[in-house]
Amino acid sequence: MAFHSSGSDWASRLGANMGVEPERRRFYTSTGEARAHPPRLVARAGAGIPHQAGARDRRLHARRSHRHHRAHADAQTRRALGPARRGGEPPGRNAALNSALPYDPRRDFVDIAPLASQAQALVVNPASRIRSVAELIAAAKAKPGEVTYGSSGIGSGAHFAAEKFRIAAGIEVLHIPYKGGADAINDTVAARLAFTFNTLSLALPYIRDGRLLVLGVSSTQRSSLLPEAPTIAESGLPGFEFTFWNGLWAPSGTPAAIVDKIARDLAQVVAMSEVRERLGRLGAEPMAMTPAEFARFVRAETEAAERIVRISGIKAQ
Repeated sequence: MAFHSSGSDWASRLGANMGVEPERRRFYTSTGEARAHPPRLVARAGAGIPHQAGARDRRLHARRSHRHHRAHADAQTRRALGPARRGGEPPGRNAALNSALPYDPRRDFVDIAPLASQAQALVVNPASRIRSVAELIAAAKAKPGEVTYGSSGIGSGAHFAAEKFRIAAGIEVLHIPYKGGADAINDTVAARLAFTFNTLSLALPYIRDGRLLVLGVSSTQRSSLLPEAPTIAESGLPGFEFTFWNGLWAPSGTPAAIVDKIARDLAQVVAMSEVRERLGRLGAEPMAMTPAEFARFVRAETEAAERIVRISGIKAQ
């Protein structure tokens, strides 16, 4: 089945120069090169994360996402979410936090393919006596509810990472939400917070100049950006894993032939050395799955997010 020669719209929740948006554009334009019909990337702020925003922004999100799932099911409009300022929640995580969404992420979208994943860094102020994940857990258990951590907002990826960590470690800690990850990092540097989770690319300058100490990265493998840093599993919490990831969806009813074609194009892009190098500089790892594999992955991630919401009691505000 042929693609439309007029090009197509790729809707992104991020502003044109925000976070990893330039890298996301590389994915899309490379896919356009593979197809010979470059897509139009439409940056629509508000298309992604409603649970951290105010009421006005949540209404904007609902309208944007509703527009995506009501788009013509010919894959001319695709929806992308990813790890950036607010953490790259998959559609199912939005649903776990917001029961009043005007769409069903599982029913109204079809999974196409993942793009890349990005680990979180668990960091503390080096002036503290904490030097490992095991020591942080011990400190939190010694003073239940008194150890503080910051995130980039309620329901953000960093918040989910910390809550998954808290649940797995069996500790009680106090959450301080911020409007962005940089604010949480600054207050950790200033010793107003005991720890924070953040993307390694954002925390790295502070780690390298000694203002932050990384206890571990949240992926299963050490990061090529900071290979000397252990994983959280190595540093005191065996089995722990949490990553942000980018994904691509189309409106439900999009023909399988088109979905498969886009997925194959993206697999070609992921294999490009230039793309892998550019992602590597952000601490991101390219991902490659078939639509069926991605659907299973999204389902598992959604169930994991629902479990965290259920146990932790996270509520959208």
